[in-house]
Amino acid sequence: MCGIAGIFGQGSREPVTSEQLEAMLATMPYRGPDARGVRVFDPGTGLGHLRLAILDLRPESNQPFEIDDGDLTITYNGEIFNYVELRAELEALGETFRTQSDTEVLLRAYRRWGFESLTKFNGMWAFAIYDRRRDVLFCARDRFGVKPFNYATHRGRFLFASEIKALLAVAPELAEPDYNSISRVLRASVGARCTSTCFVDVKRLPPAHAMTVTRQGVTIERYWNYATEVDHSLSFDDAAEQLQELLSDAVKLRMRSDVPVGLTLSGGVDSSALACMLRTFYEGPFDTFTAAYQGEPYDESPQAAKLAQSLGMRSNLIPARFDDFLPTLRQIVWHLETPIPSPAVFPLWNIDREARGKVTVLLEGQGADELLAGYSSNFLDAVLDRLFAGRIGGAMSELRWACQTLGPVSALLLAGRRLNPPLVHKAFRSWRGDERVYIGPLRDASESPDRQLSISGIGRLN
Repeated sequence: MCGIAGIFGQGSREPVTSEQLEAMLATMPYRGPDARGVRVFDPGTGLGHLRLAILDLRPESNQPFEIDDGDLTITYNGEIFNYVELRAELEALGETFRTQSDTEVLLRAYRRWGFESLTKFNGMWAFAIYDRRRDVLFCARDRFGVKPFNYATHRGRFLFASEIKALLAVAPELAEPDYNSISRVLRASVGARCTSTCFVDVKRLPPAHAMTVTRQGVTIERYWNYATEVDHSLSFDDAAEQLQELLSDAVKLRMRSDVPVGLTLSGGVDSSALACMLRTFYEGPFDTFTAAYQGEPYDESPQAAKLAQSLGMRSNLIPARFDDFLPTLRQIVWHLETPIPSPAVFPLWNIDREARGKVTVLLEGQGADELLAGYSSNFLDAVLDRLFAGRIGGAMSELRWACQTLGPVSALLLAGRRLNPPLVHKAFRSWRGDERVYIGPLRDASESPDRQLSISGIGRLN
């Protein structure tokens, strides 16, 4: 990961200084151990960057990075995985390059295609481009919001950064808690809404959105959305083949790196599938990292180590002791800048700390349960799918499975919570005894649940 930060004046006469940008970067030095840079363009504009070098490790690729004698300058966190293909396309159109970085590909793609360049990127990113000729700041975040982009307007200045603490370094008044957002995390085990943070006046740029900042104001526009059409004629075998092709391509693209790459490996299907797929095209030395709960019934490290050995990979077992969780909690929250709804982050925290001594990039098998309806609470989607298709027998079969596996009370409550009527939601919380743990402002915070998207034909986001 890299770190980005910047200030763009919108009516304020206060000048932007390199000291202010350095103060923002100083709050998150771990994001950029390889290089740091700031650039002040005029009294009202400045960009800062912390670099973790992954592609083209030379100083020529450090940021803020500029082309056209500084008319376009970028600060960027992430990676454009298909930068090789995009570079070839741009070269065919007459573009010339001075580095081997994806940063330069991104910036020249923006110069060539403007807003439409975002639809060509395959990757994860959060960036800000200062267009000096137009006096505009253009910002964008990847489709799923993998990379963070926090921003605020304060005293006539637009501030942005990878982490909220960087904003607070130059605007400490922004540190006002948003108890509604904090409540949503603690009550429902979900993050703050797409645009909100745990601070009232600090916002997030939503996933799949771009932002144009001028001296007069801010415009936010979506550049990508989920498909609205579902191909019901696609067979299960064809769908499985397409998934395998897409997953294989994703792993290959993420192996493009000038630094060592590793994999977090559990005994589960998600990361095991990645490890096996990786070995179909990469035969070099490779490290896996696994949380080991020694002596616990849920310890998957023996299976993970066995798989790694069978694939010729080095297995690194990282002890996970939850006795150490509370002493580490304050540090974890400080980095994540949000309450932690589950202790599952703790073993991953330990893995990341240990892995950084051997690799710079970690692949992870996260998200398969969300994408492929792996949670038991998703049974309602299967029921609704069958009902809408007129398959009454199939719907009843799913309901019987839910009642047998989850129990009738849990199945009913999960279904009610999924549909989100306020009365059922409140009953669900009361049944769990949630209210007993809240004190102070959190007891009075908003209890309305976040709208949930259906796994069934994933709905478009407004």
